[in-house]
Amino acid sequence: MKKNIYFSMLLPFFVSFIYAQNEAWTERFNYSATSIVSDIATDSDGNLLVCGEFSPICYGAACGPEPYGYFWRSYDKFGNLRWSDTSRGNTDIYKGDLNTLTLWGAAADEQGNFFLGGRYKGNCHLGTTILPPSVSSSDGVLAKINNAGNWQWIRTFNFEFTITEIEFFNHKLFTTGKYTLNNSDTLDGHFLPAGVHDFVACFDTVGNCEWINAFGMDRVFSLKTRDSLIYALVYPSICKFSMNGSYTSTPGGYDDFEIGKDKSMYITGNYGWGSNQVYVAKKDSTGVTEWIVNLTGGGITIQIDTLDAVYVRTYEGTIFDSVSAVKINKYDSNGNHMWEYTISPTADIDIKTDYEGNIYLFGYERDFTGAWPDPDNARITKICAGTCAVASSVEEIAENNSALVFPNPTPGIFQLIFSSSFKGNAIINVIDSKGIKVYNSTVSSFSENFQKEIDLSKNSKGIYLIEIITDDKRIVKRIIVN
Repeated sequence: MKKNIYFSMLLPFFVSFIYAQNEAWTERFNYSATSIVSDIATDSDGNLLVCGEFSPICYGAACGPEPYGYFWRSYDKFGNLRWSDTSRGNTDIYKGDLNTLTLWGAAADEQGNFFLGGRYKGNCHLGTTILPPSVSSSDGVLAKINNAGNWQWIRTFNFEFTITEIEFFNHKLFTTGKYTLNNSDTLDGHFLPAGVHDFVACFDTVGNCEWINAFGMDRVFSLKTRDSLIYALVYPSICKFSMNGSYTSTPGGYDDFEIGKDKSMYITGNYGWGSNQVYVAKKDSTGVTEWIVNLTGGGITIQIDTLDAVYVRTYEGTIFDSVSAVKINKYDSNGNHMWEYTISPTADIDIKTDYEGNIYLFGYERDFTGAWPDPDNARITKICAGTCAVASSVEEIAENNSALVFPNPTPGIFQLIFSSSFKGNAIINVIDSKGIKVYNSTVSSFSENFQKEIDLSKNSKGIYLIEIITDDKRIVKRIIVN
């Protein structure tokens, strides 16, 4: 009883909520001169997986070896960082030596596990797992990571094979990508014709291929799921796949598409190559156009949420360039405009929705410093579908609230308190935003409430994760050193 009273007295000072319309939170970070978010996935609890790449801005023989790599990190629905990790390689642009890992696609299942797919070259690793040396310039990789950030399995494809998109649907993984073969071959018994091909494929949840369909080069651009069917934009048609891989196609010539709840189709397109006149439209299940909205811009893509509200991304110019701003426009299912959101002065941003209909903007934005080239900062923004709760402090809202950090933010010295609900020994780690462990301690035994002072005053300013690992649980907190 004493323990419960102790924490109920402390919590009101560290946990509070505000309610916000539209933008809930934005996170910006940079591992190197350029950091880019390539994809995200959200689970049913609102936790977010973010994957992307970082690289130096350097040219010529004077560069020498520079850090180049990939990151994967997870946030809760309030924008608190849960865990973070990186895979690094070394690149010498002048010599042409390159060890790189690129994770393009991400998806989540109902249990909060995440799946990642992409390609790698040279000698790379995921977590503590060393991947077999690549045999091509881009061997494929498909992997599963659990909600705590631990890798469950990793599959590699030792030929030129890249996974670009992943959708988890009906307990299967549906993917798009590209492969190159000099001679025909098989993948888990499924025939692969020789040549350069885009593909749509289905894998089970342990990485075995169940079917794969090969198409021409540079033709598969978008993957959607709805009502036990899988849809892909196989230019210039939209293909509808059954669960066994058979498919039918409908001519289109669209830039992007979405499938509505009533089997209606939302489409985007342009009025000619190089034109800055684009459109978004809705067709009913018979193909009749219900409405169309004309826009000015380029690079148009589309997402819909659980209520069939429509989100459209465009660049200010005809295509993305170094001076483009990005605009996100929201329409209801009847084509009525609801709001516009602009990221400026320049950004390359994509959009996705989650289980609750919230929308995430992700990619990068340029940090103009006056020098060329300017660095690119990774960016994630969550926009709520309606009114949503947002944590007003950086304190993570843990399910059992059994650990506290204060003051937060801190100039460097802070107190960590956790309760005797933990069993056995406790390992305390403090990890910086690059995934480097800057503090480690083991607590062998304690009773009631444990309190420890930690000093980060000699470390750089920024965001740190505090990880507490015991025999039966793992709790992660976030603290800002300012």
